[in-house]
Amino acid sequence: MSEKPIDNGLYGSWRDLYDEPDGPSVMPSVPRAEESKTAAPRVPEHVMAELLGQVNAPFNHELVINRMYDVVLKLNDRLGAYGLVVGDDRRGRFPAVAMWHLVNMRRAELGLEPKAEIRFMYGRYEGELPEDVVPPKLPNGVRALIVTEVVKFGTSASNLLGVITRAGEFKRTDVDVASLEAWQSLPAANFFYGGAMRSHDETTDANSVDPYFFDISVRSLASPVARNADAPKESYYLPQDGLTPEQTKAYQDAETVARALYGLLSPVDPVAARRMATGRTGYGGHFDRTPGYWD
Repeated sequence: MSEKPIDNGLYGSWRDLYDEPDGPSVMPSVPRAEESKTAAPRVPEHVMAELLGQVNAPFNHELVINRMYDVVLKLNDRLGAYGLVVGDDRRGRFPAVAMWHLVNMRRAELGLEPKAEIRFMYGRYEGELPEDVVPPKLPNGVRALIVTEVVKFGTSASNLLGVITRAGEFKRTDVDVASLEAWQSLPAANFFYGGAMRSHDETTDANSVDPYFFDISVRSLASPVARNADAPKESYYLPQDGLTPEQTKAYQDAETVARALYGLLSPVDPVAARRMATGRTGYGGHFDRTPGYWD
């Protein structure tokens, strides 16, 4: 069976965007499937009610949390395999931090050390990354995950994919992309998105997560955006001090949402998950169809 990037069941080849392949992916291929026409999974009402009482705006919206839940269900089997999480721009920081917590919860459950690392950078980053921004692959964390809030044209995600792979040990086939919303396919990578694929014929509306992330750059994040190699080194990393109370709460909210969503995930086969974290599929060439994975 050939290895092809995953796109919520509708995949294309990264060769559409790149001329020189890096070799076959170590990740298992999956059968082509039609995109689900059923409603996207939703967080149970009692869990959602508790979350909405704990998390501040703009992250306390059911749409945002449900989209994140949908993405996490699709990544459930892979969570322990990530050694690096990259947040796209400032608006991608909240879902990236939440996903980073989820990754490390799974790694802790599987007994995998050390923790995965997290970095932030501008989606249209220009030039090459400074040395050591992209950490080496972990022996038991061989994949990287780019997280963003919306993929409309794929320009930023595709650019980050190239920036990350040029700077370190990760190949294009080692990197996945997760987005709370998608307006088109992303053939350059394994792509996991929340909800149904939207159309460019549509307008941004109440069914889009975009409005809820619009003002995050001012209200909820600390360090400047890393736009090129001249950016301060600290702009690539999770802020450790100098946060306002509002900013501190935003990062706490990301962990709160992550813990709630982690409690809703189906168990995974620990042996297969550890094999995947070291670059071996453990699934005999296909995914374990855990309930909820493709639903």
